[in-house]
Amino acid sequence: ACGAGGGCQAGVSVAGAVIFYGVVYGLPAGRRAVPDRVVEVMVAAGVLVYGGVGVAGLLLGGNYLDYFVLSHDPVHGQHRGIFWVEAGGAVPL
Repeated sequence: ACGAGGGCQAGVSVAGAVIFYGVVYGLPAGRRAVPDRVVEVMVAAGVLVYGGVGVAGLLLGGNYLDYFVLSHDPVHGQHRGIFWVEAGGAVPL
């Protein structure tokens, strides 16, 4: 489910654009524009960023995806965690 922040929506928008490109110009053109290897790397990177933020929370003494432990100030930790999770959500096509 997509939440506030826009990372998920950005990823869905990019994926939709690539899909529509393939529909309009054909699958071979779509695969040339965004090769399978690029898609695989981006999906893996998104999962690693998202999971990495969760693991960082665990290593710093919080629960999985507890952002408040990511900085000396809990509010800054929340901002930092949300930024990285949203960035990870925007990476995958």
